[in-house]
Amino acid sequence: MKRTRSLPLLLYGCHPPEGSFSSSTTSSRKLRIPGSDDETSGKGAFDTPVPTISMTETSGQTYGIADKDSDSRYPRLAEETMRSILGPMPTDKFLDTFLHRREMNMSKRPPCEGAFAEVQETGTESGIYIALLNALKACEGKRCPGFTFWDTSSFPDTSGPTGSLGSHKPDICSYAKAFLQFIKFSKKHKKAKITDMGYVAFWFEIKPNRSDDYFCDPPKVQTEQASLETHDGQDTRTDPASVDSQTEQDVKGKGKAAREAMEMERQERDAWDFVMKGWEGTKRKEGMKNLGQTISYATETFKRQHRHSCFSVSICGTSARFIRWDRAGAIVSEAFSLHESPNLLCDFLWCFAHVSNSERGYDLTVEPATTAEETQFREAIEKHIRSQLHVTDNTAFEELVKEHHQQGSVTAIHLPLPAAPDADATLGRRILASRPIVVPQSLTGRSTRTYWALDTSSGNVVLLKDTWRSEVFSGSKESGVLEREGDILEKLTEQKVENVPAVVYHGDVPQVDEFKGDDGPAINYFGVQMTFSQDYVSAPWVCGSDLRRFVVQKRTHYRMTLDIAGYCLLRLQGTTELFHAAYDAFNALRQAYDKTKRLHRDVHPGNIILFNKNATVTSSAPRTGFLVDWDCSMDPDTFRPLPDDISAKWQFVAQAVCVHSHRNLTHPNYSKREATEFQTIEVKFYKIQHDMESILYVVFYCALLWTPHRITGPFLRHILWRVFDECSLIEGLPVGGAGKLENMKSRQYSSGADWKCKLMEHWLAVVMDYLHPIATTPKDRRLKWTPKHLDEFWSGFLSCNEAVLQDFRNDRVSNIARYSSDFGNSAPHSVLAQPHQGTRAGSGVNSAYKRVARDPVDERDAKRRRLRMGDDEDPPDYEDSSESEAVTSASTVRSTGAGSTMPPDSVDVSETASTVTDHTRSERAQRKQDRPRARGASRGRGRGRGTSRGTGTRGSAAGTLQARGRELRQPITRNRVR
Repeated sequence: MKRTRSLPLLLYGCHPPEGSFSSSTTSSRKLRIPGSDDETSGKGAFDTPVPTISMTETSGQTYGIADKDSDSRYPRLAEETMRSILGPMPTDKFLDTFLHRREMNMSKRPPCEGAFAEVQETGTESGIYIALLNALKACEGKRCPGFTFWDTSSFPDTSGPTGSLGSHKPDICSYAKAFLQFIKFSKKHKKAKITDMGYVAFWFEIKPNRSDDYFCDPPKVQTEQASLETHDGQDTRTDPASVDSQTEQDVKGKGKAAREAMEMERQERDAWDFVMKGWEGTKRKEGMKNLGQTISYATETFKRQHRHSCFSVSICGTSARFIRWDRAGAIVSEAFSLHESPNLLCDFLWCFAHVSNSERGYDLTVEPATTAEETQFREAIEKHIRSQLHVTDNTAFEELVKEHHQQGSVTAIHLPLPAAPDADATLGRRILASRPIVVPQSLTGRSTRTYWALDTSSGNVVLLKDTWRSEVFSGSKESGVLEREGDILEKLTEQKVENVPAVVYHGDVPQVDEFKGDDGPAINYFGVQMTFSQDYVSAPWVCGSDLRRFVVQKRTHYRMTLDIAGYCLLRLQGTTELFHAAYDAFNALRQAYDKTKRLHRDVHPGNIILFNKNATVTSSAPRTGFLVDWDCSMDPDTFRPLPDDISAKWQFVAQAVCVHSHRNLTHPNYSKREATEFQTIEVKFYKIQHDMESILYVVFYCALLWTPHRITGPFLRHILWRVFDECSLIEGLPVGGAGKLENMKSRQYSSGADWKCKLMEHWLAVVMDYLHPIATTPKDRRLKWTPKHLDEFWSGFLSCNEAVLQDFRNDRVSNIARYSSDFGNSAPHSVLAQPHQGTRAGSGVNSAYKRVARDPVDERDAKRRRLRMGDDEDPPDYEDSSESEAVTSASTVRSTGAGSTMPPDSVDVSETASTVTDHTRSERAQRKQDRPRARGASRGRGRGRGTSRGTGTRGSAAGTLQARGRELRQPITRNRVR
């Protein structure tokens, strides 16, 4: 059957143009939409519930301590995404390529002349969007049939668990009329709809003046572009390669002067900076913030909906641009005047209303679940939680259920068999999912979402991974074999690699055709969902190729289910489980390398899953650790150039890898040959020792955050910043690793913490000696940084200390919660277990937290602030065990000493930020009663008797540690805030 244009707008209740339907096929199924019948539960491709646990953002802010307010996050997003933006695409070509304008029946489109004449540069955003909104509503129902437009500039998204998603509030949002019933009205303005990024179809972002445009078109427009639309009757609009090839042929057929002129124009475009040209100093900071804001809206749309692409309109004064976003990047049109060319915006609105939902960017392989399926899903989730956790409190159990289920928002996802490109819409598995565990906060990349999902064919709860994979080949692209994560895991399972999950299903996601079936709207499958942006990197209208290396990589939509649905390592119960689960992950690394020569390259706490395999659940037995996310893994003996933007979480990358990246980024504008050489070196460079080092940093990081120790709040913040976070961005890629190197040479961060579990101090000391011996390292720990030696030590460590570790099965505390005033708005989202929400506007951040967030090295402001709050800076003492210390040949270590009161457990992973604050206040009050404040603390300086001038530290063990920390930090302190 010949496939014709898809169903234009049946989902929204609009009537498509005649002749736009294809006929039904035997492999099709009925299209179910939100609210289509009383049995519908959930919104299908729309309104994905907001996660409550963890998030990722700009290369790993799950674990980072960078500020989370919008003033800080927007520039990070802009810096990260700049190399993935292509433009300016001719506006006519944009409309013809992505919205099929040439195929539209435009006879019923309302007149365009003077449509936006009332839009003037007034110097304020409100003046622009009020006039524009009036113009859009003047022909509402006609100019963009089936859609409405709302002023949402003052009404942020409130659909999150805490009632607010912060700064997500585009100036104008367009919603389908069929979905208005699901969108709330503003409480203050009864006739105003709030922002709801779960239902937004597209949006307008408005700035008051043309000079506010962060995109800058070159002075000359390619004069030959119009002639390249068709060649010999062949349409080349959707084939950039044919356009480029034909361009070369046309140039050869012209005279020397014409060829020289076109070559000069191409060179000018290559040297033209399309993004942020002319924005310098303070103006550039503002421009980066505005660009990041626009990117954040696209990111939020992808996060809240099941999409493969989306559209937006950027307006600066009376100048407008169209933008198409996907997981490879963004394509931006040329600027046009709303006064001189109002037909272009009118065409955009008309065409958007008449293309299919798939062409608008929606993934229709998902659909609403039925009410019976929602009941089945919740019961399965409840049963699975009880199989994983020992929970006796009903309130706590209900919070655990909410992590995976939101009432009325259960989605059915079809996993076709066979998978795309040969998918059948009527065959396959039906998976039920609701609230994701993790969602992406960056626009481009793998953009992974994970769920606890119910496989209705087996009745088991599985771990569903929804991602946009890159094309990675074993061997060269021409002769090698495509390696998908499911293929890799199946090979590891065949080789009996332990602590690796088994694959239940994996395959690419198909594209969807909509058509008119016998019983109404229906769909069938064809091809594979892929990104489009990468196809235009070499288009003749692209600017800036000489200024930056574009990172616009082809991505393919991919889904996989695993047989272990558990909790990530951040949900550890205590020190014992940390040691055991991390060893399990190391065991997976070691066996994968020994049996298949495969390196993981992306080890971090989120990729270690705690799963209970036992028939019964107890609060004492440690869960098994499974190592997941093998899509970045590689065979070091196979030549395979790596995609430019595949990287592990920065905080846990081995120090040598950071240094290696720095060397190759010194001259970022290398040629294609040099780029290939760099990629080859990177493949050969990475070793199993780098994965082992990542495991070390995972244990150290989790111990700092979740196990008892005496490190003060400011120094804890400094360690997290210096060892794990510190980096600079060059061409959008992180460069750093100085803190890791300092710790290798001096142990200044990993020793002296005075852990309650002395085994932690011993483990870190031995493994650091294995990694990087220093002058004091015993001879028997030298030349031991191999998988074999680390396995011998670690396995013996666990077996010989089993009795001691029984005392640390449930010693979990939240150290950041204890010192929440020292972290403020910079605390990692997953660490504080805050509900997943968008960034807060900078003006809403407590000013008392801003300065410490800006300078992670300086602890003076934090100390003064605590003294003003009635708190001292010594951490709580804890009650050590009374057993004598003994270190045996098998690395047995026992705790010593006696202390006072053990600090209470701070925050369980299901608690919210408000609980953190309440606990911190109560802890301060208790500590004030237990110990008197230092005398002489005047004017915030905190000086006490017998202390050095201005330190405010008494002669306690904690004070000694803090004084040592200041001494160690002094050489690297710079630009202190006075």
